[in-house]
Amino acid sequence: MQICSDSQRISYVTSADHAAHSAESGRAKRSRDPHGACAAPDATTCPHTRLAPSTGDVFRQLAECSFYFGRLSAAEASRKLSPCAVGTFLLRDSSDRRFLFALSVQTRSGPTSVRLARDDAGRFRLDCDRSQRPVMPAFPSVVDLVRHYFRPATDPHCVLVETAAGATSRVPVALTATLSAAAGPPSLARLCRLGVHHARRRSLGRARTPVADPSDATRTSPDQRDCVDCFVDSLPEYVDEKAKTFLRSYPFDL
Repeated sequence: MQICSDSQRISYVTSADHAAHSAESGRAKRSRDPHGACAAPDATTCPHTRLAPSTGDVFRQLAECSFYFGRLSAAEASRKLSPCAVGTFLLRDSSDRRFLFALSVQTRSGPTSVRLARDDAGRFRLDCDRSQRPVMPAFPSVVDLVRHYFRPATDPHCVLVETAAGATSRVPVALTATLSAAAGPPSLARLCRLGVHHARRRSLGRARTPVADPSDATRTSPDQRDCVDCFVDSLPEYVDEKAKTFLRSYPFDL
């Protein structure tokens, strides 16, 4: 599958376990459908409307994102990533006015950048040839997209970058570590928020694990629990509104 980068052509490929990855991509599309209904952890339906965030909402979320550098050229991103380990990446504004953002990542052959396209429904995906857009996973937020491709270094799924030598010389690209835009460490409050959402994500992962007894009605499906508003609303009463608003402002664990 051909995907467009700022300076190169890249191909998205998977390991031999292609069917499993395709199924995961399908779940990502369903659970993150900005127009789909979700359900509260202890209810059948959810009262929250899940619309794609506006451009202003996207930038407000990214203001809380540790690896978003804002206005940064591809050359500047390359300089920042040059001393970093393979797999380290950052998010920045795209130098191409047709796109809002680009991912810059360190590879074995040096840093490269990939543009992020936004479709008519407001969802983000990796930029690619028009004929291949229908099969590309799309997400309501940039961080959701990054989270989808963020994998341990041992995971075989990757993106292959075609070098100047063409398809015979390809470099695997994986997102394994973020490069922080802040000079100092994150605040304790931000670390706690990441921890809460990481625990929520782990809970969703356990909910996706098949159970021996399918008739067990005490378990809810992950799609029924993948609503941040419902999760925050279900927190104990001693969690005040200020803390809940803080959790909603950045509902990610990256």
